[in-house]
Amino acid sequence: ARKGIARGRSVVVLAFEEGILLATANASRALPQIAENYARIASPPVGNTTESADPRVAPARDRGQGAKALVAGGSGASGTGVTRALRQAGFQVFTVSSERTRIDAAATKAGDGVTPLVCDLADPADVQVLRTALAGTAGAMDGVIHLVGGWRGASGITDQSDADWDFLERGAITTLRNVSRAFYADLAAAGTGRFAMVSSTAVDKPTAMTASYVAAKAAAETW
Repeated sequence: ARKGIARGRSVVVLAFEEGILLATANASRALPQIAENYARIASPPVGNTTESADPRVAPARDRGQGAKALVAGGSGASGTGVTRALRQAGFQVFTVSSERTRIDAAATKAGDGVTPLVCDLADPADVQVLRTALAGTAGAMDGVIHLVGGWRGASGITDQSDADWDFLERGAITTLRNVSRAFYADLAAAGTGRFAMVSSTAVDKPTAMTASYVAAKAAAETW
């Protein structure tokens, strides 16, 4: 990293016929741009930029108009940010969580035009009900972003608890399998359909303290 600029930030990328959408969390008020590499990807003709340059926001035009996106696990800060970015790009967004109060609040923060929904994403039957309901009211989804997760750690290998593993498996793997299976046909039929999930840079550098967490993330990536 250069001058404290962090590497390895997680980023959600959706590719469509007329461009790409990049969404990531940026806690810095001093550095409004995600990163120079992302800027080069989003605007290749412009060339290189510095981290302190003014942010370049590509015009939404019509690249998201009429497209529908589902944000699974949208009640947290990352869910709110991704949902807001999708709306600003012109998508019709449905954001889902298991808790009504939290998902309603997140949808309000994300802005107008976001539909909050409640579903137990760890329950395959409940996810199928969600998919059927959306198909009946909104039609097939063009994009799905999976943000369900969580973190658990320990001091080493021997105290990695079964309870922590159950939590991580349910959040990172089970919900991912349920959502991807339920909406697979929608995305395949869309032609430009995309499914994105959030992993961790720790997968490349596992430690004994994070063994269960990294194992769950690696399993999710493999799926």
